[in-house]
Amino acid sequence: MDYRHLGVPRSGAFDTYAFRVGNLLLGNNPSDAAIEMTMVGGRFSAQSDMLVALTGARAHDATMRRNSTSCGMRMDSVHLVEAGTEISIGRLTDGVRTYMCIGGGVQIEALLGSRSSLVSYPQLGLGRALLPGDLLPIEAATAMPASLAFVKPIDYRCETIRITPGAHWDAFTANQREHLTDSTFVVSDHSNRVGIRLGGSSIPGTIPQGMRSSGTIPGDMQIPPSGEPIILGVDGPTSGGYPVMGCVIEADLPLVAQLPPRSRVRFDWVAKEAAWEENAARACLLKGSQHEK
Repeated sequence: MDYRHLGVPRSGAFDTYAFRVGNLLLGNNPSDAAIEMTMVGGRFSAQSDMLVALTGARAHDATMRRNSTSCGMRMDSVHLVEAGTEISIGRLTDGVRTYMCIGGGVQIEALLGSRSSLVSYPQLGLGRALLPGDLLPIEAATAMPASLAFVKPIDYRCETIRITPGAHWDAFTANQREHLTDSTFVVSDHSNRVGIRLGGSSIPGTIPQGMRSSGTIPGDMQIPPSGEPIILGVDGPTSGGYPVMGCVIEADLPLVAQLPPRSRVRFDWVAKEAAWEENAARACLLKGSQHEK
């Protein structure tokens, strides 16, 4: 359910493609809850047999260990994890977010119709980040699925993000709009799920001000008075007063979710029709993968 009209961000997985790939591999519902890890992984202990799939950014030194036996875990694959197994996931590469999806999904209590934790706004009381000792309820697995889906992962090394004109496109000059696509920006260390802050260059001239607060969505590119763009994330505010020059197309939002701090990124204007086609192609890729072996 959507509660943005009440000021509650969309939240959920930032890289929705990787998240859906993991659930698809396991035969889950597309929205079954999973664990999102940022920059580094973690250590998990299986209390019962379960099915696990790791997707998204490459996980360094992802291993399963039971008694004295250990083995590596492949990305974008399904693993049968026996009770008593310890899963260890190191730092992440080629991106910043990895998803550990579990057969049947994580069965924590739903709040506002969702099992997502809105970690960026703890004062709202809508979940929290995991802590040592937390026990997550899951559905026990007895065997691997009879057939497994095949899914092509995204290449997160792409440095060009496609954008369409935003709500306040006309308020910016042609020179300012061209500067956005002619420049290379650097991802700030202060980026998070609320917004990806960019530096290294800034929109020149006078930035439009005095805009009435209006609704926003993940992917909106706000231009504050500093001229340094901010791309709103899945925990971003539901309304804002900064002018929105452009909006990242939905198909490229997973690339935004995986941008590492201090990485370089460029932008390319595309027509809305092209954005719709790319979004449809991405949806077909996931749907078609269900029938491949």
